[in-house]
Amino acid sequence: MALSPYRIGRISVKAQGAWGTAAGSWAAANYVEAEVTVPTPVQEALKTDTMRGGFYESTVVAGSKAGVEVSLRMPLHGFSTASPSGEASAHVDAVLITSALGAAAQNGYSASDISGGSASSLEFTDGTGDITWEGHALMPAISGGHSIGWITSVDVSGDPDTAAPIANLSAAPTGSGAVYGSNVIYLSTTQPTAFSLLWEGADSNSKITYFDGVVTSAKLTLSPKGQPTLECTCKFADWTNAGSGGAPGDYALTDLPQMPAAIGDNGARYLLGGTAVNAASFEIEITNDVAEAPGHASAQGVAQYVTTNRTVRTTVTVPAASIATINAPGTSAGVVQLDLNTTPGRALSVLMPLAQREALETLGDAGGLVALTGVFGPSNYTGDDTSTVPANTDFRIAFL
Repeated sequence: MALSPYRIGRISVKAQGAWGTAAGSWAAANYVEAEVTVPTPVQEALKTDTMRGGFYESTVVAGSKAGVEVSLRMPLHGFSTASPSGEASAHVDAVLITSALGAAAQNGYSASDISGGSASSLEFTDGTGDITWEGHALMPAISGGHSIGWITSVDVSGDPDTAAPIANLSAAPTGSGAVYGSNVIYLSTTQPTAFSLLWEGADSNSKITYFDGVVTSAKLTLSPKGQPTLECTCKFADWTNAGSGGAPGDYALTDLPQMPAAIGDNGARYLLGGTAVNAASFEIEITNDVAEAPGHASAQGVAQYVTTNRTVRTTVTVPAASIATINAPGTSAGVVQLDLNTTPGRALSVLMPLAQREALETLGDAGGLVALTGVFGPSNYTGDDTSTVPANTDFRIAFL
């Protein structure tokens, strides 16, 4: 008899056009390089304990299929193996994180308009600056590589046009070359866009589509020297079993390059209050609380999952050069920014523009060093020059 191995097959994820309609036309760009729990379908069994003649069971009626949960753990990926020639795209990792945080926007690419500047001000040829860059992360070339800055203001009134980052670049930009824009995923009250997950097992009869899905929790582990990873729990309101079409065969995940180790040679840096700080560990936890919106006409009685609350917490452990101050809950930490990699197409930056300490910093051990661990949450931020999102949003993740 044939048996189906646990880690042979394929997982794919794709945003849907509408609730209630599963995604189709799967392509290599939708494949997910991830560890996954076996996604077990669920369906309610409805039974009323009626009078009967013996000890046999009352009639069982099949109910709703809503409520399937699937967990994924994956290395974080960039969206392009080559330097982009236009705006950043929304790849699989971005689809999952956007479901948790709420919304995304792509902007900021400039092929050849930069003319120089400093770490605190990017300069562009007169007439080429764009105020819609505000709130986005831009990545210009610097000597020996690239650096990421989150733009808080753009001034097009003089010559040259200028763009100022909320925290300085690691060095002054060069006077030529492309400036790479970003797909910014930001904390929002926007309701999630549903997505589908296709599971194809090693056996030709193993093919199940889970759809009307949302991410209910996500955890990003972005510690130094480590491989950046994403763990998320997804919840689906419906599923279908094709019964055939599995056994996808060999395939290469060449479209989505894994992000490299978080080390300085790859451009990694952590800023606290706008100042570079050594960190022993860095984790982000996102919670997306959802409620079912019931509907008789919906296939499984659930019209969609509605977000009722979102929370973001960043936990950072820093080796303590001094413990003269142990910061209290509620104190401001200013700008928190983490750049993981600065290779175009596989770069990542995290921004909490106005961080608040959620708890008393704790003393502990970090590899034999005394360390302080702080938990940060986003305060309401209004420091950017425009109200057009993602400007003035409280937490952002950018793929560049």
